[in-house]
Amino acid sequence: MDYDFIPTTVFSPTEYSFVGLSEAEAHGQFEEKDVEVYHSEMTPLHFSIHKANSKTAYMKVITNKI
Repeated sequence: MDYDFIPTTVFSPTEYSFVGLSEAEAHGQFEEKDVEVYHSEMTPLHFSIHKANSKTAYMKVITNKI
């Protein structure tokens, strides 16, 4: 069974999830010019109900441009 694209989540006080290749693995598997990395902050849905809440989550997306 190939476990490369099965999502993983850690439920702790600081929750985090990941799926796919890390940035280092992507650069090792694909050409440098084909790997593009995006960084963003977003408000998770359960924090967005109250407008006074300013909690955000960090998101990093690693893509292969091909």
